[in-house]
Amino acid sequence: MLLSRLTEQTYGHYASARTMESVGRDGEPLPWYTYPAIQWLSQLRFDGINVLEFGSGNSTRWWASKAASVLAIEDDPVWHAKIAPALPANVEYRLVRGGPAEYSAVATGRTYGVVVIDGSHRYDCARAAIGAVEEGGMVLLDNSDWHPDTAGLLRGAGLTQVDFIGPGPINPYSWATSTFLGPGNMRIPRAREVSVIGGVAQRSASDRPSERLQQ
Repeated sequence: MLLSRLTEQTYGHYASARTMESVGRDGEPLPWYTYPAIQWLSQLRFDGINVLEFGSGNSTRWWASKAASVLAIEDDPVWHAKIAPALPANVEYRLVRGGPAEYSAVATGRTYGVVVIDGSHRYDCARAAIGAVEEGGMVLLDNSDWHPDTAGLLRGAGLTQVDFIGPGPINPYSWATSTFLGPGNMRIPRAREVSVIGGVAQRSASDRPSERLQQ
């Protein structure tokens, strides 16, 4: 019960469940990822990053507010028509008709700092993402617990899977949003030190060299 209240007070889960929109406590657009994933991503700087997003929605608006550019791919014409008017100028929004080959082929010919897989044909998109993500970038797979073969494909390409498991907007259950990082150092910088929504703000005395503590 305490965790439920904390989730509601800090993230505004009730508002998203009531409206069936992925929004935060103040109505701001959020990606439909788990809250732990959203919080971690919010601590990074994407201002110089180009994002390729398979799937679209409030996540597209969220990425657009942080990244240099977003190429969002959608295959549902009704959803595309609904989302398109709300997108800013740094978003290229493509409606792709056809099957998995046409949908995932958008990833060829260019590289991106972030590739998001959160739409149709996720295994095919992951296969394309391996060649489309820049060195030091990341691939993000939402609902990775429902796509174990897709996650395994990305791990098999030498990417390290980091899981963010917990509740998120709209849904009455927890799930996993996973990032996949390359063997080198991640080149996406931090915007700030770790900040815990709903946590206790304090600076521990042990967060200093021991010789300073003895002075």
